[in-house]
Amino acid sequence: MCEILKLQTIFSRIQNLKLGQVTDDTGQSLSDVEKALKQVGIELFETKGQFRDMDSILGELAKKWSSLNDVEQSSIAASVAGMKHFR
Repeated sequence: MCEILKLQTIFSRIQNLKLGQVTDDTGQSLSDVEKALKQVGIELFETKGQFRDMDSILGELAKKWSSLNDVEQSSIAASVAGMKHFR
């Protein structure tokens, strides 16, 4: 059950970004999500400024995950899942 809640939070945080929100329901900034993903070469937006499909973003992240170092993984996990679920 806990894992489902974590996945729901990840989808919710990315969806909030898509809707133009700058904070999540707890008031935590969402700007770190885009920054953390960009640092490992994952873009949230298409070249035309449209938000990419969430499945493709998470799929790309999944493919790269094992090649990322511990610092990169921690940064992405904390920003995408939120600090509440990262602990």
